[in-house]
Amino acid sequence: MQINSFETRLPAPDCVKSYGSTDDFRAVFIRAPAVLAAGPEVEILAEYTLTPEEAVVHGREKVIVAVRKGVLMATAFHPELTTDLRWHQAFVDMVRKHSQQPDKVPPSLFQNLGRIPNRPPDLPVYGKEFMRAEQM
Repeated sequence: MQINSFETRLPAPDCVKSYGSTDDFRAVFIRAPAVLAAGPEVEILAEYTLTPEEAVVHGREKVIVAVRKGVLMATAFHPELTTDLRWHQAFVDMVRKHSQQPDKVPPSLFQNLGRIPNRPPDLPVYGKEFMRAEQM
């Protein structure tokens, strides 16, 4: 299943909330696939509630948009397109925790990223109303 490009705010999972800021996050989806099912060993980190129209078409109310298993993490959205670094911090800490060489990733890696003077602002992402018919 694939859903159209859009952005929304979703509740942040505990692994992201632990880095502060807000209890939700900006999720930017660019024609993103969704996870339809996850095994018992897979931790579901985030879900997206479909619109009533999407729910009818796809026969479900929610889709999974972020998962984690061991040292693997997958998201259907693009955290790199926002200035919120919490998903990146959670990923690096997850890798550090599972790494045989935890010193390879210094704890200060993300400490000053928010202060980089040339960091671009969040990229604009537009909803369906801005897409041409051939893109939909």
